[in-house]
Amino acid sequence: MSAPQSLTDQPHRVRRTASRLRLNLPARLILLDRTASCVIDNISQTGARLALESPPAPGEFGRLQCANIDRFFDTSWSTDHRIGVTFDEALPMETLRSLRDYSDRFPHHKHRELKAQARDWVAGETG
Repeated sequence: MSAPQSLTDQPHRVRRTASRLRLNLPARLILLDRTASCVIDNISQTGARLALESPPAPGEFGRLQCANIDRFFDTSWSTDHRIGVTFDEALPMETLRSLRDYSDRFPHHKHRELKAQARDWVAGETG
């Protein structure tokens, strides 16, 4: 029978240090070898959880773009369709507030954008 392991023998797990804002917003990842669409599940000043079809591996880095966010990140963890990222620079709290407001209005803006595209198409103004 082996001796019980102490807490110091356990692998070190990085815990988040900031509260998360739950979202469901489309975004774009720019990686070294590709760009990919993703959805921001949640975000904080220091990182985010993203959902995407082909996630990068832990350790890969890239850039996250959405609304007023444009941040470089490192991939902390990865599963089949989700990743956790850590930002190189913390987001200002004001950016998170404006992102929450944008998220609250996003369905309305998306609907209005689709109506404008339909009007342009009917008028023959699509390009």
